[in-house]
Amino acid sequence: MKYKSARGNKALSKGLVLGGKEFSYDQGTPLYVCRGFYRGNYIPGKYLSRHYHSACHFSWEGDEHQEKVDFELMKISNSSSSGNNNSKTLRWVELNEEEGIPNNADVVEGGKSRQGEQIYVIRCQMEGDKKELAWTPGRYGPSQDHAASSAYVGYGSTERQCKGKVEFLTCS
Repeated sequence: MKYKSARGNKALSKGLVLGGKEFSYDQGTPLYVCRGFYRGNYIPGKYLSRHYHSACHFSWEGDEHQEKVDFELMKISNSSSSGNNNSKTLRWVELNEEEGIPNNADVVEGGKSRQGEQIYVIRCQMEGDKKELAWTPGRYGPSQDHAASSAYVGYGSTERQCKGKVEFLTCS
């Protein structure tokens, strides 16, 4: 898997990594893994592809940010679909609260903070306005101003700490 710039590229819909589905505005719209650049940080988040509002949404420093022009989308590399025996498989692995980042798994790095700390791709099970549950892509770590590293997503123009189930994207 790799990140591919979304700038000026209209043919990116094939091979994107699905992280969840929208549950508030456009119910059922796929949410893909993306990353944006903000104040020296590469931050993973969710990509909503709508004809009127395509952007990478990510959370940082208490807010949800959106980048409409200069962002990257995570794509499955060609080798994974070519039948190559060396291809790797992406899967979501649930966070064990006592152990933190999943052991014995190749957790996917989604970006880095400007201090060089790794930021991982996660998805969080969120509750919508009508009490429905849906997965939303986001980030795990670094600590920022929080007491410890944790999982966060951007939602409703704010940064939300994940309170429900959290899964890490792994590649093995």
